[in-house]
Amino acid sequence: MRKSIAAYGSLYQTRSAERGVKRFPTGIPGLDRALNGGFVPGLTVLGATPSAGKTTLAVQIADNIVCAGHDVLFVTLEMEPREIFAKAVSRRTYINSNGKWGISAENLDDDTFLDNMSSEVYQYSVNCAAQAERELANFFQISPDDKSCGKCGWTVSAIEKYVLDEWIKQNKPAPVIIIDYLQEIPQEDPKMQSFDAISENAAELKLFGKRYEVSNVTTIKKNWKLHHLKVAEILNTIVIVSLPYNMLLFILRILIM
Repeated sequence: MRKSIAAYGSLYQTRSAERGVKRFPTGIPGLDRALNGGFVPGLTVLGATPSAGKTTLAVQIADNIVCAGHDVLFVTLEMEPREIFAKAVSRRTYINSNGKWGISAENLDDDTFLDNMSSEVYQYSVNCAAQAERELANFFQISPDDKSCGKCGWTVSAIEKYVLDEWIKQNKPAPVIIIDYLQEIPQEDPKMQSFDAISENAAELKLFGKRYEVSNVTTIKKNWKLHHLKVAEILNTIVIVSLPYNMLLFILRILIM
């Protein structure tokens, strides 16, 4: 059946809730300003040079989104849940003390460091861990040892099915999906070339995000200049932000408009 685009006329003649685009603030003021309020349904790619802090940034953003009251599904084939939780505790030790008692994630698991810690600082770290436990109940993770998805691994299709079954079909708001890294997501067709696989995964995530109003965020690594240029051909839009810690962040965004 033919349908004229004029059918949307009434929507743009009122200030209804349906007209607005759902946004998920990152909790980082400068980044939210650059994103015009935060992530939107669709696909956002975070890319930078190796070891620039993409994963740390992604974990920090996930933490902020959960603390703002939204569910997050963090997909990583490299980090265990305990590692991510330790990062969250470390972050709180620094923020809550204004940098005075910041303890690295590595030191939180170092027996020698803990043995030499004063009782006051140790109790402070315990309190930060309890705070993280309370605040991150809705931070969910698909980790490297999770084999429940079947022989193909956690493909984009498997991730989408998981979100549909655990959230959308249960009438729960969909989580913000953060994938670290896009290149690590397996492809159902093992014969597919690397860039073709990345392109297909990006396109599928974009469509899933549009269809169900899910915000997908993924980091990208290795040969970042090549991927930046090629993925840009798919995603069309580039926003460049200079972060306080001097990291160059390329954000390639797909909006649903």
